Amino acid sequence: MLLDAGFTFDSQRYLVPEHVDGERIDHWCDARRLDVRARLELFLQVCSAVAYAHANLIDHRDLRPSNILVLQDGSATLLDFGIAKLLEDDVETVTQMTAETGNAMTPGYAAPEQVNGGAITTATDVYALGVILFGLLGGVSPYGQDSLTPWQLARAVLEIEPKRLSDRAGGNIEPIATARSSTPERLRRNLRGDLDTIVARALKKNPAERYAGVRALADDVRRHLAHLPIAARADTTIYRARKFLRRHWIGAAAVCATTLAVAAGFAASIWQAQRAEHEAARAIAVKHFLVEFFDATRNNYTGIKIRQQTVADLLANGADRLKTELRDQPDVRDEIYTMLVEIFDASGDQDRSIELARARVRAAEEAYGAQDVRVASSLTLLAGVFINHDMDAQAAPLLARSETLLDNAKDYESLERARLWLWQGVHEFHTLKPRRFEGSPLLRAVELSRRRYPNEDELEIALNVYIILAGETGHLPEAEQAADEQRSRAIARSPDNIYVAYADMNLASVLLKEHKYDQALTRAQEARRGMAKFEGEQHPDILMAEASIINALNGLGRKDEAREHFARFNAQRLHEQPDNKRLAAHFAKLAEKLQ
Repeated sequence: MLLDAGFTFDSQRYLVPEHVDGERIDHWCDARRLDVRARLELFLQVCSAVAYAHANLIDHRDLRPSNILVLQDGSATLLDFGIAKLLEDDVETVTQMTAETGNAMTPGYAAPEQVNGGAITTATDVYALGVILFGLLGGVSPYGQDSLTPWQLARAVLEIEPKRLSDRAGGNIEPIATARSSTPERLRRNLRGDLDTIVARALKKNPAERYAGVRALADDVRRHLAHLPIAARADTTIYRARKFLRRHWIGAAAVCATTLAVAAGFAASIWQAQRAEHEAARAIAVKHFLVEFFDATRNNYTGIKIRQQTVADLLANGADRLKTELRDQPDVRDEIYTMLVEIFDASGDQDRSIELARARVRAAEEAYGAQDVRVASSLTLLAGVFINHDMDAQAAPLLARSETLLDNAKDYESLERARLWLWQGVHEFHTLKPRRFEGSPLLRAVELSRRRYPNEDELEIALNVYIILAGETGHLPEAEQAADEQRSRAIARSPDNIYVAYADMNLASVLLKEHKYDQALTRAQEARRGMAKFEGEQHPDILMAEASIINALNGLGRKDEAREHFARFNAQRLHEQPDNKRLAAHFAKLAEKLQ
């Protein structure tokens, strides 16, 4: 807020702004060891403030961390519009302002057009935001050194291409690494891909090549947080498929799995990329290979033959080739095996998912040795596949062996440890009678995931099972709290996605147990809407949602509506899902209640 303005006795201009008691944004983030997601969410607040200024025809022109303070409540405040200019100023006014104030800018955050005296536009602030985002995530300047003189910085801005965010040298990455992952190298992997691309586009030297505005930059950051394709990256079929897999791998419907299978099958079938020495090179190799494959399917006879194959054929061919290929790239082979296992498992192909999960274990043992901790992930995945197909007896020794490998490596904080505890908890849920809540490995999985891996899918899965376990063991407050958390996390991805529907379904189940029928009915109806949208009216989850709606209607005393729903959807169940034991049990209980 501007409190006063005017001229001093010696004709000097002055401004009196409101005092803001806050801490500069980069210091705030580092002091609190914020993870990548938290830094991006705070950055989005800054983007909103700058976009508001732009909407009111004002360019800031001097965006930098010291001009962005974070208050005690975690809200960001944008300061110092002292050199801001109206976007519709005429040329004469701008020329006069420049003559009076000089080349007003902070060299480390100035865009090339500011350095060389070019036109100042909204793209100038987009560039500065790119530099700020680079510093928040990378800890250093895009040009690699914080010790450059202003003249050297200005020259670098004009002549040197910025480093990639994930390749930056040095930098204060430890606070983020500690909060977000086990090692700085894992942090670098998290910055590769979309975040590299977003920052690189914001830092384009030609203003016309940057984002069209701050809102476009912010939209891409939001899409990245929601695991959606970003606008700055070429919107290829491969890219969209991989992003889809990231969002839906735990429970995609058959159609979704088929879509993903095409991309993964291609990756496994005709891998022709150069060797990957590290994780970054591996990701680049996968991308290049997939692009080359689609070019082949479009342009030559071999491609015609590939297009004529069924999805099952493509996956089978890819799996067969993995037996003999990529032996010198075990990490790449392991990743492709994992994708194939998850796709077959999600699509309900029990035999193929188990076969491939076993092949992944053998390949890992061959590459690393049977006692190497890197084998643990393949053992846990195979155990998870067995559990998914009600083969818990086969899962138990695999989980025990995976735990031994992690214990021997003194690995108690990794994402792989969280996965192990998750599947140990699910295994207990299936086999332990009576079920226990305190002491369940599932609770440790949730706690570790919340603390170290809050943005990984493993937390979503763990919360899903945790809610059921808490509800069935009488810990209803814990179940409702976890269901609310799951729903909030799902909405944070994006307000409308299948995870929100799952969360609504879980929350409805807990509310029914608590006899909160009004709230349960609302959540069940929202769950049904989301499931119909993302899975289709024929999916069995629709019937599970209807079962909750019927329960809620019955609890509210709306017996006729409940019976009408029951008659219609029980007939649908008998027609479409006659062998689904879970649904049969639910509807049998409903029939008893309605009598």
